[in-house]
Amino acid sequence: MPSLRLLLAVTASACASAIPAQTTTFGNGCGPLSGPSLVARSPAVLGGVLDLHSELGLGGLTYYLFGFSNQVGSLGPLPMDLGTLLPGNSGCNLYVSTDWATVGPFFVGVSHSLMVQLPSNPAFLGMRFFNQALVISPFLSPLRLQTSNALDITIQ
Repeated sequence: MPSLRLLLAVTASACASAIPAQTTTFGNGCGPLSGPSLVARSPAVLGGVLDLHSELGLGGLTYYLFGFSNQVGSLGPLPMDLGTLLPGNSGCNLYVSTDWATVGPFFVGVSHSLMVQLPSNPAFLGMRFFNQALVISPFLSPLRLQTSNALDITIQ
């Protein structure tokens, strides 16, 4: 008689093959050097590590924003022009809801990676979330931000 653990493992394996890990980009980066870019250098798979890599232009303090929507955020509809909130940032868009954020280290340079451990629980299979990087740079005038493109990620 099969055990519950074996049954769950077989079910998770069958579901994993039916839901492909998927990452697509949308939106444009904004900043003095044509804006930062954000890419996922590894697939989003259960129990895996998602490698988010950003090419950030001037460097600074990076906030990685995670959200469950690319349609509406806590401040209204998305995308949102950050110039409506912070003068001098017109044309820089917030593409994702800010349900969770983490701060990367301050760095001087042009690239940075954030490694995100994904859960191994099959309940997260097929979960979709969105990600964007926002950089506060000391090399720019006060309250001037750099924003990346955004990612649409589905966990396999």
